[in-house]
Amino acid sequence: MLEAERERMLKRLKPAHPKVRQLESRIAEDRNHLTVLKSQQRDHRNDQIASIDRERAALEEEVEQKQAHLEDLNKNLSKYQT
Repeated sequence: MLEAERERMLKRLKPAHPKVRQLESRIAEDRNHLTVLKSQQRDHRNDQIASIDRERAALEEEVEQKQAHLEDLNKNLSKYQT
């Protein structure tokens, strides 16, 4: 949007005009801000993925422990039923 405004300005003003330079500065600031936001979003997403991976690993460990406990119970049960 700002870039379109810049193009309109350049039709009637020179690139060195203060208004054009000011708008270019705003465009650069906005681009920089977008870059920072994208980086923060990527970092946040990576943190979420890592957290989910840790949670999944913990749940898998818990399932394995419960399966092992269940197998022990079944062995004990079969001992006493025979």
